[in-house]
Amino acid sequence: MKRFLAFILSVFLVLGLAGLASGFTSLSPLDVYNNMQLYPGDSAYIGYLIDVRTPQEWSGLPFTIGATSGDTPGHPGYDGTNGAFLEDRVFNISYMLYDSAGTRILNDDFAWEFQNRYSFVTDEPFALLCHSGVRSYNAATLLDALDDSIGESWTIYNVLGGFEGRTGIPSIYCPSEDCPGWIDTWFGFSDGLPHVDNVSAGAYSPVPEPCTLLLLGSGLVGLTGFRRKFKK
Repeated sequence: MKRFLAFILSVFLVLGLAGLASGFTSLSPLDVYNNMQLYPGDSAYIGYLIDVRTPQEWSGLPFTIGATSGDTPGHPGYDGTNGAFLEDRVFNISYMLYDSAGTRILNDDFAWEFQNRYSFVTDEPFALLCHSGVRSYNAATLLDALDDSIGESWTIYNVLGGFEGRTGIPSIYCPSEDCPGWIDTWFGFSDGLPHVDNVSAGAYSPVPEPCTLLLLGSGLVGLTGFRRKFKK
């Protein structure tokens, strides 16, 4: 029992320290986009872009879950003209998911996804992106604490402003009053950085579908389906 309590305290200590002195770097969407075009040997190279929003937000299609309805412009990806290098390098691993009432709750499998199903992502520097930079910051904090606890040293980046931008009082999520998002205007990109809305297809990504639980023997085994998307 004492060992268990010591373990729990150590986990909270690691998470607390991670919040005080994060081991990740925050960059603008344009910096992430440019750094993903560098060669792997470059110190600023970023290998993968992980969209931590819900599958519904990632899809770009209208949705209604419980009391919540939404519709987003999709996700980062090759738009047919720009961003071809993004293909096979942009994934959706949700930090939060909608429950049946339409409330966003933490995805209990988020950390497991990085250690197991998408472990290849952590072999290279990777960036996390959400709607406006809050969930990605919190997800980066969690993963930074996780890699320390398992003796790894992942290179993690957080995308300031997320996909759709953030404005308001400066905070840890946006140090200035305005953090433009991926789809805001950038030099050379009047319609935002390359993105797809999932209606005309886009970057490949296995997206976790709602989990189906099957009773096998004496335990529950979760089976998760995947939906693959390819550029037409």
